This record gives sequence, structure tokens and C-alpha cells, in this order.
Amino acid sequence: MTQRLNYAQQSPELFKKFMEFSMALKNSVIEDRIHDLVQIRASQINGCAFCLDMHVKEAKIHGETELRLYHIAIWRESNLFVPRERAALAWTEALTNMNVGSKWQLFIPSELAYGPNGSGRTIEPNSTLIFDVELVDIATPPPPPQPITSDIIKVPSKSELDAGAKIEVIKPEDLAKYTNKTGAKPATNTATKPTTAPK
Repeated sequence: MTQRLNYAQQSPELFKKFMEFSMALKNSVIEDRIHDLVQIRASQINGCAFCLDMHVKEAKIHGETELRLYHIAIWRESNLFVPRERAALAWTEALTNMNVGSKWQLFIPSELAYGPNGSGRTIEPNSTLIFDVELVDIATPPPPPQPITSDIIKVPSKSELDAGAKIEVIKPEDLAKYTNKTGAKPATNTATKPTTAPK
């Protein structure tokens, strides 16, 4: 498998915001079971083996069953998901597959949403959910800042100064010239082996 982009390293500020968003979701009214389904389905669509593996393991920790995990990819044909879960899966597929510049009106039929029960006072029974969604842009983050490096100042000894030497500023890329002596031979053990008298 080829190395994927290290998004935490490439865009630390964006990754920090993503983690804050993820934590806010975990503390929201959306239960773990739906949260897990959404993350697994998005990972399947995106083809990310690492994410899929991680989210399936999380779902199992939260008590998800093997059979339901197998059915996520074919949730439309499965009878294992309640309307609320089906609405979340439909929404996930739509948003994950949107292209920049798309303007979609998403309809989630009553049978995939809240059905005959509705949702409290806000959504009446047998209501179709309608969402106007536009993907304006996916911003490319700026390149990560380069590490701060300091120049090294080489101060000659008094005798070197008296002989005309100057204070030098050594750039980090030139440091190897001063630390690695060229032409120096590696130290060898030149001690002779002790001789023993014959018996």
C-alpha cells in the first residue's frame, strides 16, 4: 500500500479544527451508533482502508453487530436499519459524492427518514425531508510553515582574533563543513597483541 498524505503534518491547523469538530459530534445528540454508520459509509465511498478499519473497530466497541456492519454497503436493500439510520446513510452518500460547484436539492423520503412517527413538533409524520446544499469550494491549505532555524556564530579565540580571524556566521546548511572533517582517517587500534612465551 502506498503512503497516504499525512494531513496532520501537512495542515496542522485544519487537523486541529477537524478534531474539534469530531469531538463536538461525539458530544452531540447524535448517538454513537449513527455516528459510526456515517463514518463507515463515508470511508467505504472514499476507499480509505485505514479509516474503514478504525471506524469498524470503534463501532464494535460501541456494540454494533457483525451482520449490520456487513450490510452497511447495501443498506438500501437491508431491513436491519431503522429510518433514522437510513436517513443518515443517505445524507452521507450524497455529501461524500458532491463535486465542487454542485448545487443539490436532497430529498429524503419519509420511509427513509422519520416515517409515520415524525420527530416531535418540528417534523410531522410522513414528511419528506428537503435540503438545499451547495458545495462552494474545497480550500487547499497553505503549505506547512518551515521549522525555525538559527544561524550559528563562530567566535574565534583571542589568538585567532589577534592573527586577523573574523567572527563568522555559519548557516545550518554549511554546518557539516565544520563538523565533518574531510580526509580524516578513522581511528584504528594500533596496539600490538601481547606475545606469550611458548610453554
